[in-house]
This record gives sequence, structure tokens and C-alpha cells, in this order.
Amino acid sequence: MDIKAFYAKIKYHLQALFFVSGLVFNAVTLKRIDSLSDNLILLLYLVLTGVLIVLSNLVHRQLIKNAFVVKYQRWFILGIQFFFGNLFSAYVVYYFYSATFTTTSIFFLILIALCVANEFLEEHYKNLYLQIGQYYLVNASFFIFFLPNVLKHMSYLVFLAGAAVGLIVQALLLFLLYRREVFKVGTDACKAFVLTVVLFVLLNLLYVGDLIPPVPLSLKKIGIYHEVVHSGNEYVLKYEQPPWYKFYEGSDNPFYYRSGDRVYCFSSIFAPTKLKKRVYHHWYSYSSKEGRWMLTNRMGYRLTGGSDRGFRGFTYKTKITVGLWRVEVRTDDNRLLGMVTFNVIEAGSKNAQFITQNY
Repeated sequence: MDIKAFYAKIKYHLQALFFVSGLVFNAVTLKRIDSLSDNLILLLYLVLTGVLIVLSNLVHRQLIKNAFVVKYQRWFILGIQFFFGNLFSAYVVYYFYSATFTTTSIFFLILIALCVANEFLEEHYKNLYLQIGQYYLVNASFFIFFLPNVLKHMSYLVFLAGAAVGLIVQALLLFLLYRREVFKVGTDACKAFVLTVVLFVLLNLLYVGDLIPPVPLSLKKIGIYHEVVHSGNEYVLKYEQPPWYKFYEGSDNPFYYRSGDRVYCFSSIFAPTKLKKRVYHHWYSYSSKEGRWMLTNRMGYRLTGGSDRGFRGFTYKTKITVGLWRVEVRTDDNRLLGMVTFNVIEAGSKNAQFITQNY
């Protein structure tokens, strides 16, 4: 059988296989978002992608005529696709841990879409503007979580700095392409820069709209309990034993309330080593009369990163009403880390059987 014909026949099946295997590989091998080795590998991918973008366009426009380079020009496009795929799949893994099933999942879904689309864009990667747009996104996505790791601080200014560093790297790439006359006219270079600026503005709008996960922070666990006790290096979580068909439930949901009960919300948040941030539990009750969630309490505590198990803490309410409740975990600059929704029900004569879990 002709090898080229066979490859053409199974090409898309291989791409799907490579996509899934690459995603699984990154999920297993990537250690932590603040891992120096992981970040250096991603930075190397960024550098190699930029080099291949320059080489592929120089050869495509016959600005390089070296026989060896020209012979392997097809591999430049495949290399660009390969590195974009690895970068996007790595970001999918990192941003997955920080995303919640709320508005912050939008940026995460965009990354998934780009990651999937990358596997089928081989021919389209000959388009310089597509290369430039993708390259800025992988640049900015990297520096958005890399700078907080380095600075041990999170804020909008740090996010803005990360997106701006990506903009500077992109400007250097565009300047190099312009100097080597890859752009036929100066207006083409301006269009490429305008595209980059539009993406920069879009990222900032997504951040202001709370549509980007608060990387590098991630919520590892959240739950409602009858009691939380700090004992040594452990937290002892006490909750009512759920029915057998809710074997997966590890907290009080619903919460069966008895007079004098405290309602505890426990959360564990991963943060890079030495990163300090204040977080708050926002307690909401749902008002059927108003038809909306009403904020009742805002209780905070300070976290210091470094532990694989995350920084653990809790808040509690001593008086609570029957009905639907929600606790949101937010940073001091109001970035949503996650939430838990639960129902408070009068226990009445229901017998309580409690179990404990160490965390």
C-alpha cells in the first residue's frame, strides 16, 4: 500500500489520537503550576515556536534559499502545530484546576476549542496572521500565570503586566519579521500589530468581566459540615452519613439543621509557594420573594501557598434559616475561586449518624 495514501486515510484518526494522548500526557506529567522545570519547558516551547514561525515565513517567501532549510520546510509547519498543541494542552490542564462551572469556565472553554482546533489546522498554519494570533494567545496565557508565581502576588496590575509582557514578546517577533521583509508592505505589519492589540484588549475585558480563571490559584476542595476541627496538621470534618445511593457525597448536602447547630464551610485552596492572598467566604441565601441571592455574611482568612494539599481554612454561621444557601470563595479583589450550593432543612425527629473525614 502507498504510504502517503495510507497516511491520508488515517490522518484525522491519528490527529484525534495525538490530541487525547497529548492532553493525558500533560495531565499526568505536569507537576505544579509553580514548578520551575515545567515553566522552563513551556518557555522553551514558546521560543521554539517563535523561531519556527520566523523560519517558515522566510522560506515561504523565498527569503532563505539554503537547500537544507528549504528541504525540510514542511516540518516547520508541523513543528508549529506540535508546539502550539503542547502549549494549549498544558494551559487546558492548568486553567482546568482554576476554572469553576460559572463564568470563569468561558476562557477555559476557549482554550479547549483552540486546543482541539489546533489538531486540524495544519494547512491553515501557512497563514501568517493565524500564526501571529495564536502566538500572542500562548504568550499571554503563559505570562498571566508565570508572573504571579515569580512576584508572589496577584492583582489586576500583575495580570495586566503578564498580558503586556506577551505583547512585548509579540512586538519583537513582528519587528523581526518586518526587518526581514516578511511583510510585503508596512501596512501588513500594522495589521498584524493591530490584531495583537485587539487580543490584548480582549483578554483584559475577559479579566474585568471575571471570565478568566484566577490562575495560579485553584480551589481543591469545598464543602459544608456540621463541625470542622483543626487538629495538628489535619482538619477533622464532621458530617451526617449520606444515604447509600449518595456514596460519593462527602459533606452535608442537604444540611439537616437542629437548634444550636453551627454550619461550617471548609475550603482548601492551592497557591504557589510563598504567594500570599486574602480570601473570603461569601454566604448567600436565596430569597424567593426577591428572586435573587442575598449576601448575608463576608468572612475572610489569609492564605499562604506552598502545600500540595492547599491552604485549608473555614468559616461558620451560628444562625441560619431553612432554605437554599450558597457559599462563594473569592479573593480580596473579588476573583471567584469556586462555590458550593446547599439546602438547609429542619431535621425534626430525624436521627443523626455522623461520620468524620480527615483532610
